[in-house]
Amino acid sequence: MVSRSTRVLAAITLACAGLDLVVLAGFHLIQPEIDPLTSATSEYVHGKAGAMSSVTSAAVGLGAVSLAVAVWRITVTVSARVGAGLLAVFGLAKLAQSFFPIDAGGATTTGLMHNLLGNLAFLVLPVAAILITPAAARACGRGQPGWWPRLAAWLIVLTSVLVLVGDGVGLFGLAQRIYLVSAALWTALVASWLWSARSRDQAAQNQVGDAGQNSGGQQAPQGPSGSGL
Repeated sequence: MVSRSTRVLAAITLACAGLDLVVLAGFHLIQPEIDPLTSATSEYVHGKAGAMSSVTSAAVGLGAVSLAVAVWRITVTVSARVGAGLLAVFGLAKLAQSFFPIDAGGATTTGLMHNLLGNLAFLVLPVAAILITPAAARACGRGQPGWWPRLAAWLIVLTSVLVLVGDGVGLFGLAQRIYLVSAALWTALVASWLWSARSRDQAAQNQVGDAGQNSGGQQAPQGPSGSGL
């Protein structure tokens, strides 16, 4: 069971993941000059509606931090809480990255910070996903069958490796987009478990209602019947 405030955090994560996916899809329509096969998504910041790139980065960070707090609340194992901490690092890195756009040309301190923060976020997310997903699934009653939450986590690892491979063969843009979509879907998946889990408040209300029905349904004991005169 989760608290109402934890479900609010999950809703924030869902909204941020949705915004991320919508804006990413929109950029492909309004900036067709950016090659999705070879160019990084960060390059959208220098084109039409480029400010939305920074907004989206901040939204991804906010959603990740919200999910990290929610996971910390519902889990008790050391591994899951380490994962929540790493997810918070990912979120804070994305929040900070929104203030450091990628270089349009040449090398600047801003561009260097963008790359450093992006690399940090890229490195910690797969580890966070592996540590968080099974524990969150169990806490929300989604742990059966046990293999599929692990599969969802390892897909993040797989797409992370795909980014490295894509960078080596000249398809970094495509691989990065697959990774970003999978990351957004993973956060939305875990957040949806939290959102749909039975809340403590609802459980308490149900218990009170059940107790009232039981007490109301009981009949008062009858005294011994008197003898006829």
